[in-house]
Amino acid sequence: MRALTVTLVLAVVAWSGNAGCGSEETAGPTAPAAEVVGAAPARTLAAGRATVTGAGKAVVTRGTLDLGTGEADLDVEGDGDAQTWLVDPILAIDAVAGAVNVRSYGGVQVQHASVFRYEVDIDPAKALAAVPASRRDRLAAALPEQPFFADVFVDAAGRIRRVLLPLDLSEPRPMGDEKRVPAALTVDFHDFPEEDQTDANSPS
Repeated sequence: MRALTVTLVLAVVAWSGNAGCGSEETAGPTAPAAEVVGAAPARTLAAGRATVTGAGKAVVTRGTLDLGTGEADLDVEGDGDAQTWLVDPILAIDAVAGAVNVRSYGGVQVQHASVFRYEVDIDPAKALAAVPASRRDRLAAALPEQPFFADVFVDAAGRIRRVLLPLDLSEPRPMGDEKRVPAALTVDFHDFPEEDQTDANSPS
């Protein structure tokens, strides 16, 4: 296994109470934030397959993900700890089904796609209730007992393009002027079979 020098993804995240909204500049979803994120897991799974790229502390994963079966074919490079979310990326989508307290953050780019970023809290019980039974045990093993923070990046078609998670799920989100910068990992979903992002501006 070839060791790579990987830039650890660091995130400074701030509270934002803005309603979810897109524009021609962001090409993001136009529906209210909670509606967008609530519909995003199902819309993503409906895409059928995706290329997935994960990045953590000194580790990168890349390969293909069957969004129907949840099975991934990944290469893992680097000498860091490949956390569950990186080697079983369907679980990152499943975790988003537990999103509560959804807040819009703003428009950005992920893997060359225009997306809107949402700050959320993940309620483990809600996520487990929504996940297919075939993956419930896998997700339960990855989740803590208490809620944790995450960022979800959604494209104009309502699909999840990135899930950002703190490496330590017990760490609280920095608030206000707090200078603490939590270490994080990202799981990106891209190269869907249908990349036309103009066919749906908001989840139905």
